[in-house]
Amino acid sequence: MRAQGRAQVSFWTLTAVVILAVGLTARALAAPAGPGSDIVLVASLLLLAASAFLLTRVMRALLRTGTPTRAQPGGQTQPSPRTARSSRRRSRRQDHAARG
Repeated sequence: MRAQGRAQVSFWTLTAVVILAVGLTARALAAPAGPGSDIVLVASLLLLAASAFLLTRVMRALLRTGTPTRAQPGGQTQPSPRTARSSRRRSRRQDHAARG
């Protein structure tokens, strides 16, 4: 399986875990007060925090690597306009840094 495919599987798995953790947190908050509900609440909040953090990292990785390319005649690909703009900005910054 490609890295992009693994990242997408991780994304959807973590999304499901976040949803389940939110449900578990809501259920623990609605339960009568007691040590059992407190333990469930703490565990669900820890699960929610950890899975939301990992989900954010996977999402950022997917967005960073997911720059589309446009097909050109002859099978060549060209970077999307967004990618081309960022590379032009980068080269301008490097030129400016070299001068100053």
